[in-house]
Amino acid sequence: MKKSTKTHCKVPNVFPSMSAIIAGFEPQRFVWRLSFALTSVPRYFIAYLQLQRLLNRSHIAYRELYRWVQLINSLIHTVELTFLLQLTYISSNENKRMHEYGYLGFAVCSSIHMLGTILIDYYWPRMKKICLNERERACRRKRLKWFLFNFVSLTISLYFFYRHNRFCEPFIYSGYCLFEYFVILTNISYHSIIRDEWDQTDGQVLLMGKSGGGKTSMRSIIFANYSAKDTRRLGATMDVEQSYVRFLGNLILNLWDCGGQEAFMESYFATQKDNIFKNVEVLIYVFDVQSQEIDKDLHYYQSCLESILQHSSNAKIFCLIHKMDLIPEEIRTTVFAEREQILKDLSKPLQCACFRTSIWDETLYKAWSQIVYQLVPNVKGLEKTLENFAEIIDADEILLFEKATFLVISHCTRKEHHDSRRFEKISDIIKQFKLSCSKLAAAFQSMEVRNSTFACFIELCTPNTYVMVVISDPTISSEVTLMNIRNARKVFEKLEKDGVRS
Repeated sequence: MKKSTKTHCKVPNVFPSMSAIIAGFEPQRFVWRLSFALTSVPRYFIAYLQLQRLLNRSHIAYRELYRWVQLINSLIHTVELTFLLQLTYISSNENKRMHEYGYLGFAVCSSIHMLGTILIDYYWPRMKKICLNERERACRRKRLKWFLFNFVSLTISLYFFYRHNRFCEPFIYSGYCLFEYFVILTNISYHSIIRDEWDQTDGQVLLMGKSGGGKTSMRSIIFANYSAKDTRRLGATMDVEQSYVRFLGNLILNLWDCGGQEAFMESYFATQKDNIFKNVEVLIYVFDVQSQEIDKDLHYYQSCLESILQHSSNAKIFCLIHKMDLIPEEIRTTVFAEREQILKDLSKPLQCACFRTSIWDETLYKAWSQIVYQLVPNVKGLEKTLENFAEIIDADEILLFEKATFLVISHCTRKEHHDSRRFEKISDIIKQFKLSCSKLAAAFQSMEVRNSTFACFIELCTPNTYVMVVISDPTISSEVTLMNIRNARKVFEKLEKDGVRS
């Protein structure tokens, strides 16, 4: 200890510097340098990948200038890593001046790179407004926090270093050493945020409700191509069943299906609250309409809302009143309206959207179409493009379906229709037809329906979507409409890619 805290002016100290700990003794020096050698190439490679990721942002204005600014900022980061190598392999005992220059260069480049990244992220002009999700906002907050901690620690450490070299006061060098540790730790914390940035999963989609309420059945029908009959062989969910559902090709839904047994529900609110309810983007709570324990169901729902308010206050809330097929048809509307009012009153100050659902009809598709609509990136751009496309080809209505689930993700209606449930009916019919095709080892590709009053076309739009076009003008031939759909594919493919990037 005495040797590691020794300085040139021989005043007492209690903390050794980082270089004294690592470079002054064996085998610490060998282990540290070997570890750093093994991780050096990945550091440069990660810096390159991060640069490519930033340059691929599609919504940035002044793209050429933006490219040069990011290249310069990335170059500063590369120089920072090089100074870090110099610090590692040239200790203060071996060459004090080179070691000091290495530390100073590392500190300056690190601060400039951090500040530059934050300023670009916050203030660079965008061609269009992009709404950040909770994970992206959290990354911004963390980056700013660790930069401020790093800058303050660096400033204080340099102050102590100056005092030590100028006046040689006792224990002042220990202050420098202490804040040197903080500089290193905050630098590591700042750069570790890249793990969250590169995470391709959006916030959690939390599926909760009483055991036997039908949560896993509806998830299997929508995302796993089960038929309603097939769900009878599904067992109860034990604890939390986490799955990553690919949607629209590159959008990955982090779906948490939570078992509804009483012991599990109590555990969620008592010991797993931070894990279950943190970073939730959508809460889907399923109520069994025939439950005999309504008060207990509402109690658990209220506990969910309290946890959501505490950990994910921006989450969207959906309540599904499920198994409505078991209620006599003449009183379904009344029963649903009563439950909806109770849930909306209980949810305040949060807003909840309620849907009546059943796995035996199209209501399930209506509810889940509304849910995934909240998760689709750039959905407003899709709607605007559909409006322009409908006007160009003189279509009455255009629907955009996700390919795997056949949920409606966007639509444009130019001519009113009397059936308000037609979207979910089409989703249900085509999904069942696709399942029938798969049982015969055939694949659904396209469909055309024509009669004396209208023509309907369902065609592949992008690798991840189908488009349905309805036209009532009898003078427009099928060939013209199909050609227009083919010509529009590139536009929709670009929108889809831009949405995923942004």
